[in-house]
Amino acid sequence: MKTRQLARWTAVLLALMALPLASGAAPAPVPRTGQTVSYRSGDDGDLQPGVAWPSPRFKDHGNGTVTDRLTGLMWSKNAFPDGVKTNWSGAVDYCTESLLAGYDDWRLPSVVELMSLLDYSQKTFLPSGHPFLTPQTEYWTSTSLSSGSAAWRAQVTLGGQLISAGVASTFAVWPVRTVSGAVGTLVTIR
Repeated sequence: MKTRQLARWTAVLLALMALPLASGAAPAPVPRTGQTVSYRSGDDGDLQPGVAWPSPRFKDHGNGTVTDRLTGLMWSKNAFPDGVKTNWSGAVDYCTESLLAGYDDWRLPSVVELMSLLDYSQKTFLPSGHPFLTPQTEYWTSTSLSSGSAAWRAQVTLGGQLISAGVASTFAVWPVRTVSGAVGTLVTIR
């Protein structure tokens, strides 16, 4: 069941990542999943479709922030800042009010942004050697459901599952920001 659910949500994630093409915008590069072991010809480990990950993938700035050189997203190095678990509104507010490392444009990540961190070849689902501190099991995303009474949460250490939850539920918060001029490109971070 878990394998089928993971495959379904991976397909949803890839479909969401392809949305810019449907709107007539320039193609957005889709990263590889990280799967390198092949169990049969034609599977993800065999084909390894998508953009190769830069090496090293993450740049630790030494100021409490880490930039993903694949996506151009800057994350709080502490994946559980201030030990915050809150409802969805509180999660949005916490991120937008954050002044981590002197930046004032932090936000709650979208479902696609949060899931972009995952490495499907790892049991913990974060890439091997990642620099993040205190990763939690479940995080809020900024992506709400059409009803407005629920939003997507991501279980990043339990198989990369996406699950809807009522906005009054409490989950961890992980702030993100976009590095200027880095959207949709591989990023050179010095």
